[in-house]
Amino acid sequence: MTRNNSTLTVCRQRPFETRAVHAPQGERCRIKVIKSKNKGFTLIEVLIALAILAIALTALLKNTAQTIENTQRIKDKSIKHWVGMQAITVIQLKQIPIGINQTITQSTPMLGHIWYWQAHLSATPIKTMQQISVTVSADQHGPFTDELVAFRHD
Repeated sequence: MTRNNSTLTVCRQRPFETRAVHAPQGERCRIKVIKSKNKGFTLIEVLIALAILAIALTALLKNTAQTIENTQRIKDKSIKHWVGMQAITVIQLKQIPIGINQTITQSTPMLGHIWYWQAHLSATPIKTMQQISVTVSADQHGPFTDELVAFRHD
């Protein structure tokens, strides 16, 4: 391209930076910076950002899932404890008959669910005291876990 006895010379001195100058023929480039209108991220930069975002979201989802699982476990343990305490109270008040070395299974509705508990009454070295062991399950056939122990005086 010729303009007043000068040519348009394009010089590249740095990657992604184009410099164009008008210089008479035979002269070296006089540097005049023309900023590119294409501003943005390269494909590599976008891919790296997406990889970092994917790793962060994976860790966040794993943490959230673990928190939900722990919350459910604590909720179940708390309800089982309440059911066990209610069973012990009923046995201590002798509202349900149970003999020494006998195991009974009963159900208790609590918080919209039926919970099953097993109670075992056993003798202690003190003749007027009996030990009550209660285990609780969400299923009628077990497993009965989270043993709660109390005593009853005759």
